[in-house]
Amino acid sequence: MPIASRLALVLGLVASGFAQRPTSATGGDANALALEDAEARARLPEFMIIPAATAEELTPAAPMDPTAFTTWTRSLGDNGARRYSSLTQITRDNVAQLEVVWTYRSGD
Repeated sequence: MPIASRLALVLGLVASGFAQRPTSATGGDANALALEDAEARARLPEFMIIPAATAEELTPAAPMDPTAFTTWTRSLGDNGARRYSSLTQITRDNVAQLEVVWTYRSGD
């Protein structure tokens, strides 16, 4: 079943649990606290299993160019704030040898 059909089914079940509020002769709500119809709520299933989308229903991921992650042109890496870099100069083997080269104090 396509995602749109599943969503419509769920929305239909939710909507069927809510009743129209009765209005008084003056046009106002006769009972402002009457949010749902107890009988309609009782007819709803206790739970409903909605299967996850299949691979065919998902939007395919856009291919990424690994060379795009060799510079940090924006805060947090790139326009998507992915915090990823494909640079290879720092590895697990040499990370302990890094030293602080500069520090910026904002004065806050």
